[in-house]
Amino acid sequence: MFVSYPAVYMTRGELVAGLKQLTDEYKLKSATEDEIREVLSLWKKNCPNLLLDIEGHRPNELAPRVKKLIGAKRSVVIQTLLDMSD
Repeated sequence: MFVSYPAVYMTRGELVAGLKQLTDEYKLKSATEDEIREVLSLWKKNCPNLLLDIEGHRPNELAPRVKKLIGAKRSVVIQTLLDMSD
């Protein structure tokens, strides 16, 4: 079962809520790795300034503020899936 997500987020708060929901669905096995990687790829393309550390010149890593807001365990899961989606 796959839950649809917006293609673009306008605020970091909305993005963080989406990332938390994604990791919760991953943990509950209600979304597959492929589905989550597809969503992350879309967000990486459509809202990179909110998701990625563009300012720190590390465009393949989550933004530090996002990491802090979603927590360490979720950050590891999301970063791993982001790395796999390249």
